[in-house]
Amino acid sequence: MSEKTPVAPKRNKLFAIVGIALLVVSLLTAAIALLSIKDFSTDEGVDVKADKAYYLLADAEALQATQCVFQDSEQHPIAEKISDLEIMVGDDLQVQDIALPFTDSKGVFAKLTFSEDLAGAHQKCDSGSSYISTFSGTTLNILRWMAVLTFVAAVAFFIAFVLIRPRRAQQKATDTNATSTTSKSSEKTTDTPANENSAT
Repeated sequence: MSEKTPVAPKRNKLFAIVGIALLVVSLLTAAIALLSIKDFSTDEGVDVKADKAYYLLADAEALQATQCVFQDSEQHPIAEKISDLEIMVGDDLQVQDIALPFTDSKGVFAKLTFSEDLAGAHQKCDSGSSYISTFSGTTLNILRWMAVLTFVAAVAFFIAFVLIRPRRAQQKATDTNATSTTSKSSEKTTDTPANENSAT
């Protein structure tokens, strides 16, 4: 029993270390996903680079918008400065939700490239909010599920860590009692011959 005792603390510590590592990975992944998506519907807009692929995202209301216009920081139309625009949704206007839990639902609906560098580029629609990212919908979806799954795994390891600790404490108490009982029995056995010799 004394040989197996050190294994439990090591295993318990391992659960805690793995849980912390997974939680860190989850938080970092979530941060990357969140920071890669910028609001594209405010007047401040986003600075964009020429000949670089960008992905437009929209919430459910923006997908139903009837009028949208691309503008720069001075509110000038910039539609002619879009060199390529690829719509990535069908007639049903359904997009795959790539949003993290507890954040507003959104999905990629278009891919575009600008012909020149622009400051404060944004899109104004009569409803909803639009966003822009350099990550594709596939990449954003991978980041989303990676953040969720690593978080769930981290919680599972923390639960295992919490559940194992009481068992260790109980086992330690049992081992202590057993050792104490064995010691008392040994003392009693040792004292018996001495008493017999004294009586003789």
